[in-house]
Amino acid sequence: MRYLTTIFGAITLAGCVGSIGEKPDGDDVFDGTDPSDPRLEARVWRLTPTQYNTEVQRFFPGAPAVNLPEGSSEYGITNISSAARIDLGNASQFIDAARSIGTWASEQGASAARCDTFGTPACIDTFLGWFPEAAYRRPLTDAEKTELRSVYDDTVGTYGEAWAFSALVRTVLLSPQFL
Repeated sequence: MRYLTTIFGAITLAGCVGSIGEKPDGDDVFDGTDPSDPRLEARVWRLTPTQYNTEVQRFFPGAPAVNLPEGSSEYGITNISSAARIDLGNASQFIDAARSIGTWASEQGASAARCDTFGTPACIDTFLGWFPEAAYRRPLTDAEKTELRSVYDDTVGTYGEAWAFSALVRTVLLSPQFL
């Protein structure tokens, strides 16, 4: 009987070639790298509080550290995409964190915006040229840049340059592309 088990195991392993089914034809190769492929499930990764503060320091050295809630975990595994939702109770902490950093950045003025003359259209264009791309970790689309510019333009007349700049920082920091 033992001899038969060994032979059966050898035959099974000999038949295994490392793939199941037929090979795909031409362009239908699935290598798991095309994000538009419907077979891939969208994953959500949220920055941990440490990562959030580290990213903020990368953008604005010297900015105040903020206190954010830790993500949930299951069986010791953290950053589970299905558990990365921000509930209403924790949303206020993210809003307060973005407000704190936005206010601090506007108080720093030109040094935080990395421009020469704070509050000018050229300064905002310079800021939009580096900050959202750094925060989102990818190039901005034209529509995103237009939307962010309109955040500043729609608020500067009523609230002034410092508050409008702070609103722009808050908008980026509260964006799902950053969090």
